[in-house]
Amino acid sequence: MTYKIVCLHHNDQDGHCAGAIVRRRFNDAVELHEIDYGLPVPWDAVNAAETVILTDFSLPKADMETLFRTKGDNFIWLDHHISAMKEMADLPDRKSVV
Repeated sequence: MTYKIVCLHHNDQDGHCAGAIVRRRFNDAVELHEIDYGLPVPWDAVNAAETVILTDFSLPKADMETLFRTKGDNFIWLDHHISAMKEMADLPDRKSVV
C-alpha cells in the first residue's frame, strides 16, 4: 500500500509521542516508521509518499537537502534539537519547528 503521508519519528520516548500525535491527526492516511542512527531509511516509502514528516530527528545533511529539494513544501521537519537546527541552518527553504 502506498501512503500519501509518511512520518519518520525517532525511536525514543519523545519520538514515539511525536509519531502518535501525527497518527492522531492523520489517522490511517499516515504510515509511521521508527528511525534511529544506523537504521536504514525507508526510502521506497519516502519516495512514494506525497508528504514526508520527520519528527524528533534529523538525517545526514545530504539526505535532508534531498528531501527539501524533492518534496518542497511537502517535507515537514519538526525538531527540538538545537544542534541539528544549527547544522541545517544554511539549507535553502528549510522549515522547522522548535
